[in-house]
Amino acid sequence: MRVITVPVIDKPECAVALRTAFDLAELLSANVHGYHLIPHDPKKRIGNEALPFRFYTELESHTQLSKKEINQQSVNAQNFFNRLVDKNGFVLTKKARFEYEGGLAMWHEIKGDPEKFFSIAGPMSDLLVVTRPAKKSSRRAQTFMLSALMYSGRPVLILPQRKPTTVGKHVLIAWNQSMEAIAAISSILPLLQFSESVTVITAGSENRLGPKFQHLKQYLKHWDIDVKNLKTPGKNIEQEVVDTFNAIQADLLVMGAYSRNHWREKVFGGMTNHILYKSTIPTIMLHR
Repeated sequence: MRVITVPVIDKPECAVALRTAFDLAELLSANVHGYHLIPHDPKKRIGNEALPFRFYTELESHTQLSKKEINQQSVNAQNFFNRLVDKNGFVLTKKARFEYEGGLAMWHEIKGDPEKFFSIAGPMSDLLVVTRPAKKSSRRAQTFMLSALMYSGRPVLILPQRKPTTVGKHVLIAWNQSMEAIAAISSILPLLQFSESVTVITAGSENRLGPKFQHLKQYLKHWDIDVKNLKTPGKNIEQEVVDTFNAIQADLLVMGAYSRNHWREKVFGGMTNHILYKSTIPTIMLHR
């Protein structure tokens, strides 16, 4: 895991994401890339015909920023990023290069909307870090979180509004035999290797087509990762996962995202939406 990407704006919730990203980068010998998204003229938008669906458009925003305000936001965001780079002892570089122990930071500005940003920067990252929007946040804030999940194809660490003391020391994996869960686990193996404990929750019977817990346990053993299994009845899976997370004092949940169709989950509910909107658990999700 070498590249950790964080969308940057000069706001407190972004500080939570950045500080956590630097902590993880130091642990994993990784580099931190800060991206600031510059809105463009919606009349000049191109390339969105490739997106299967959209969460948000600039035309839906009630506030259109002036060019001066947009420029000032960029300056503030870059200065904010640079301060945290210095504070965490990272080296700011303009060109990508290999450093065995990581510790590099790069700044980028990209013009467009969140969906397009994550479809470009997301696949070129090993981990993306965002914060959950506050309950009364703007639709744009919600869009950043959903776009990271739906368009990056990479693991996304979703944090609460306040920085957790630790992330990744005590991990709970929500196992449902899905391809999304398998992909989420395999994408963060370096982080799991640093974990002090890894627990896998299986809610109900493992009767789906796919590997069972014992297959997962055997696979992770090849990576020198020991796991233990906690079984729950599976009658209220969402609550059982949250209760288990709290009971074992985990600091990170790992799961697949939107195993079912995203819009179906929005209407009928599901594990992904429950964790996103009804909990504050630090969670790594991956959707493909």
